[in-house]
Amino acid sequence: MKKLCLLLFFIIISLEINLTSCTNEPAPLVKSFTANVTGTCNGEKLKARIISNNQKFLLIEILSPSSMKGYKYTYKDSTLSIKYKTFNVKAQTNYIPNTGFSSIMYNVLSSLSKEQNCICTGSDKAFAYYKGKCESGEYDIKAEYNSGAIRQINIKSIDFTAKLNKIKIK
Repeated sequence: MKKLCLLLFFIIISLEINLTSCTNEPAPLVKSFTANVTGTCNGEKLKARIISNNQKFLLIEILSPSSMKGYKYTYKDSTLSIKYKTFNVKAQTNYIPNTGFSSIMYNVLSSLSKEQNCICTGSDKAFAYYKGKCESGEYDIKAEYNSGAIRQINIKSIDFTAKLNKIKIK
């Protein structure tokens, strides 16, 4: 009787472990992070450094090409500040075209706060895949399954790709 109870206990535990492992959800997408980005936008290749703080603040510093190196785009409270050396200008984000690299990143990351704009479409052992829509177009996101760190953003309709690396979650 003791062996039967022990066997039954192990069967129940192993079934519970298997059932719960099948229903695991990917980690929520991380919205506060720093990362290096390599990407293409409007046919141009670029590198940038990004600091995102849960849709409240976004800083994008362009590292290359050399013609744009040093530009800093800061989004805060629906205002965009563009800085380059001694040049500094501010504008409301709704007056900025949705096709530039910084605008696209801002639009995609801002849309993540609206649940209906981004849904998980599948996953594998390492990554979760999402689809969403923002002012710049329909996007695809590839994120780390366990951490929720965004690794890649694509908007096919405007030939936009951003690959994130050296990600530090805040």
